[in-house]
Amino acid sequence: MFMGLSLTTGLLWTWEPLPISQLAEAAALGQAIAATPIRLGDVARQLPDQEIAAIAQAMPTGGKPWLLIGEKLSAMSLPILSVEAFLPPETTTREVRRGMRIPLSRSISDQAKPEPWTISAANYPRGRIGSYAQVAVAGRNFDDMQGDQDINRPFVVEGRFEDAELISIVSFIRSIPLMPTARLPIRAGPIHTLVRETAESVTVWTRLDFSSSQIVTLRKEGESWVITATSIRSA
Repeated sequence: MFMGLSLTTGLLWTWEPLPISQLAEAAALGQAIAATPIRLGDVARQLPDQEIAAIAQAMPTGGKPWLLIGEKLSAMSLPILSVEAFLPPETTTREVRRGMRIPLSRSISDQAKPEPWTISAANYPRGRIGSYAQVAVAGRNFDDMQGDQDINRPFVVEGRFEDAELISIVSFIRSIPLMPTARLPIRAGPIHTLVRETAESVTVWTRLDFSSSQIVTLRKEGESWVITATSIRSA
């Protein structure tokens, strides 16, 4: 502990240095804020620095996205660029963090005069300003995402879910459970959307690739979940 004297107030002050672990966490946080956003998807990865800055300026809250996800909407070439911007988390625990996700797009039909980035729900399936959640993979940091198919990705949340319920659903899906009727496991993939249907049922959308998703319907039974239906949907 260090002591000193304020020249303006004449009062003694004390300062106790942070433990090494806390200093490391503070340094890591500062690096994360200063660094460019993590980018997933071919569209997001190809954005130049000036586009990243323009997206940040389009945020309604003035926040700087920590993650951008931008993928082709379909196999067809469209004169539109679309991205999902994930703002810094509003709540964080050891296992779960939550925040705001904002879909944006801009027209590039005129390459000489591309339009500015604007908030747009129309160009994303189920897309709109809304909440995201992230359940960290055990032993990994939230920001540790190693490719488009990393299960550590955050996902859109529609409806109310307590943290414990989020953890139980995500853990169940990540275990690649069997489909009871077919006796086959569901296909592995990161969750991209979680929807509350009723008090006892939820729908989970998982990413198979940039153009297709697996939709899994779950029903609560006791303290666990069972699969009631699955389907595949292509963009």
